[in-house]
Amino acid sequence: MKVARQIISNLLLMLAILLVFNFIAYHYLAKPILYHTYFIPDRAIREHHNFLLGDSHAEVINQSDLDAIHVLNFSASSESYFDVYAKLNYLLSKTRVDTVFLAVDNHTLSYYREYSTNQHRSIRYSRYRIHARYYKKNYLRYLFDKYVSIYLPLFDTGHSKLLGEKIKAVAHGSKPRDYSDFDFSQIPGETRVRRSDQRVSMHFPHNIPSKRVTSCLNEIITLCESSDIELIGIKFPLTREFYIHPARISYGADSILTARHHPVLDFEDLYLDRCDFFRDQDHLNNSGSTAFVEVWKDILGELPAIPPGSPGDISP
Repeated sequence: MKVARQIISNLLLMLAILLVFNFIAYHYLAKPILYHTYFIPDRAIREHHNFLLGDSHAEVINQSDLDAIHVLNFSASSESYFDVYAKLNYLLSKTRVDTVFLAVDNHTLSYYREYSTNQHRSIRYSRYRIHARYYKKNYLRYLFDKYVSIYLPLFDTGHSKLLGEKIKAVAHGSKPRDYSDFDFSQIPGETRVRRSDQRVSMHFPHNIPSKRVTSCLNEIITLCESSDIELIGIKFPLTREFYIHPARISYGADSILTARHHPVLDFEDLYLDRCDFFRDQDHLNNSGSTAFVEVWKDILGELPAIPPGSPGDISP
């Protein structure tokens, strides 16, 4: 009995130590890197009726630029249409949604978007019925992932690289590098081509789109139509090296929207001669974001803001 008690005591001590280390890792590493900007307060959501949804191509459009046209950027790196569908349902539970600008770039229906997603984050915006539609798990696993696993980042190997970079930066007394204002034109031409090769091979691993991701896009469209939301697709600017790449194809997300009578704004070739507007081969930098929103504004005009004292809250 004494040995058993000692074993149990040691196990409980180890568990307590693991929980403490995970709490520290969550507070100082995972929260600022993974969740701080992803979780937008309901108050900010209620102050908007127009939203930008998509992956990193949309995420890099700065909110400070979008404020001028009254659009809230609700996008995130690695976002799949699975995550967008959950977020859109969440928006509809919190505010009146007038317009959704949805990223429909050539790669958004790729097979890799079945597994390269934000399910560990978008689950916080999702009810079980919606989450389980595309992420197959039972209710207990859903509850654990939504309310517990977020606080155990040391057990999540999917983000070990990001957390490792943060730890190295802290150890050296510096901040992780921020590429938001990097000028891609400073990279030698052959390097730009090589990086485009690598990106294309990741975005377009198959010749046909994912049926599951395509199905989800159609559900997003149907939800917008049934909720009287104006849906506008956006294809974001690309560098020349990426745009003309011979292996780059289209999985047809834009065609699905136009076939269902929703407009698509195609900006892919907008800045082919402005490599200085990019942080890498297919993401705008801060200067590019500002210039892009000005073009966007010229095309659509300024969207109406919510009048002061009239929040968009529709919840009880």
